Amino acid sequence: MTGRQDASKYQIRAVNAAFKVLGALAETPKQTLSQLAASLQMTNSLIYRMLVTLESEGMVFRDQHRRYSLGSRAMYLGYQAQRSLPVNEVAQPVMEQLVEATAETVHLVLRAGLERVIVAMKESPQAVRVSTPIGTKFPMYYGGTGLCILAFLPPEVQEEILRQDIRPKTPDTERDPEKIRALVREIKARGYHVAVGDFANSAFSVAAPIFGTDGEPIGSICVVGPESRLTPETRQRIVGQVVEAGREISRGMGYLSPVV
Repeated sequence: MTGRQDASKYQIRAVNAAFKVLGALAETPKQTLSQLAASLQMTNSLIYRMLVTLESEGMVFRDQHRRYSLGSRAMYLGYQAQRSLPVNEVAQPVMEQLVEATAETVHLVLRAGLERVIVAMKESPQAVRVSTPIGTKFPMYYGGTGLCILAFLPPEVQEEILRQDIRPKTPDTERDPEKIRALVREIKARGYHVAVGDFANSAFSVAAPIFGTDGEPIGSICVVGPESRLTPETRQRIVGQVVEAGREISRGMGYLSPVV
């Protein structure tokens, strides 16, 4: 605690405030000045000065309705940071092989606190495909990648996530926490999850967890595509390919024990 207090002496409050503004826009784009001030509990004048400065550096963008989002420079820095992540370096060749084998889009997803974020993507070569932009955040309680991470988290963290206000993404999103608990127990036992329609209408996701050196789930990898292409034959084949991809990335991250 003393070290943290000592470090605070060297912090620049304006920089802290700027990072809070950028973080808020990363979570929720297209916010007005007043919305940012209210959510961050800062004055309008301070937020205005922050936004003017950040806009001049290309870190934020203001549209014709005076709503703010992350700017091109922030996107570039985020992209470069994501590329430099060790897991990205390990995962890139695995993702390329998975796209080639399945002809579907592949997402690499990492845990971000109680949520998950897409940090890398390889798009399907097919004209009709499913994909989500890099940097998109989602809850853990639906979708293949989210439920695969949730299944291997400590029980107390699972409960913290399931105590959230569960907001369905589609009509097929499970809303009952007890049913979600039962589902994640099944996922943990088999080591993968096939989600259909609960994260996007008429779409499927086949996902497997990725583990770090300590055995904790750090993320997951998935193949996503139109539900119409998920036949019993393709399902069985893709499951095997995704599970092996998760194991390979986990080994690359230093996880030595067999992934079940």
